[in-house]
Amino acid sequence: MKDKILIVYHYVAHYREAVFNYLCKKDSTSPYEYFIAAGELSNIPSIKLIDLERYPDISRNWVGLKNFWITKDVLWQKGLLKEIIRGKYKAIIFLGNMYFISTWIACFLCKMLRIKIYMWTHGLKYNEMGLRWLFRKFFYMLSDGLFLYGVRAKNILEAKGMNKKKLHIIYNSLDFEKQKKLYNDLIDKKKASFQKTASSKFERIIIYVGRITRDKKLDKAVLILSELNRYKKKYRLIFVGSGPEIGALKKLAENYNVLESIDFIGPCYDEVLLAKYIMLADVMLVPGDIGLTAIHAMTYGTPVVTHDKFDTHKPECEAIIDGETGSFVNIDDLETTMRHIEYWSKRKQANPSAMGEICRAKIDKYYNPIYQKKLIESVLSDTL
Repeated sequence: MKDKILIVYHYVAHYREAVFNYLCKKDSTSPYEYFIAAGELSNIPSIKLIDLERYPDISRNWVGLKNFWITKDVLWQKGLLKEIIRGKYKAIIFLGNMYFISTWIACFLCKMLRIKIYMWTHGLKYNEMGLRWLFRKFFYMLSDGLFLYGVRAKNILEAKGMNKKKLHIIYNSLDFEKQKKLYNDLIDKKKASFQKTASSKFERIIIYVGRITRDKKLDKAVLILSELNRYKKKYRLIFVGSGPEIGALKKLAENYNVLESIDFIGPCYDEVLLAKYIMLADVMLVPGDIGLTAIHAMTYGTPVVTHDKFDTHKPECEAIIDGETGSFVNIDDLETTMRHIEYWSKRKQANPSAMGEICRAKIDKYYNPIYQKKLIESVLSDTL
């Protein structure tokens, strides 16, 4: 009989579907059976949640919880404690958020029931200090191990005295298998075959995929476009996403006289279209903090230019190899940023297939559900 492992999340966003589906699939070679416990209410209304009807493997092992958001960040999950008591789980992997009150109580309950505790978490992005760090450290110490997204978090936690034997990097992922197939299908076709999204008078294409919010600093992308096109470089900028800053960006683009050089595509969850847009582009520009967008761009063979402040980036920025698959730059230095955009644009245009292979190598090795499951089960087999 397989050991039962419960994964507890606040909710399952659409970008988590692939890894959870892979974990929940029936696997005769695995000693574990995974269950997903989550609510159906997000604290961020714009996030698209999982459609369980599309994922029978997840649906079969789904435990529905009721989310009560006390504040935007503080959560109580009704039904969690009851499930832990009755579920006969060998281990529970919690989303490692110290603001979830029910997770604290659940951890103490697990200790009473001798259930192993793991936390799936970003860890730290910078050297956190004071009361918040003491609070977080105590929370992490309730666990038997942390599943971390990246190397930086592990190094910071080690430096702050956390037991390195309990720090495990499992990276992050999107729907790698689907994206891999799309990439292989599209790379065999000439770029012109799906270049309907851009006017032929533009020679190079910059893209941004994500939320159109102030913290993404997309006004800098408009300014950079204006400066590039002042020298007749014929760049086009594509924004894929929605958000409250679209109106302000359009007005800014009008002021800089580049509105006709920008496509506002709007929200897009069609992976086929996203693949075409990202592969069509010569470079992904993210002036603000980057996360899963880095993996998305790398998967489709497009280099990334973003800022160089690592204490605010999400851990997925580690998918970018500076100088090989993109650049970390001082985004306020327009001349330097423009130079890097031009470099990557020329390099991808010169040989899209070669650029694609370099970008995809790290994703293929680390940032995919298959490798994540392998790492998780390696930890479980060593500690259970």
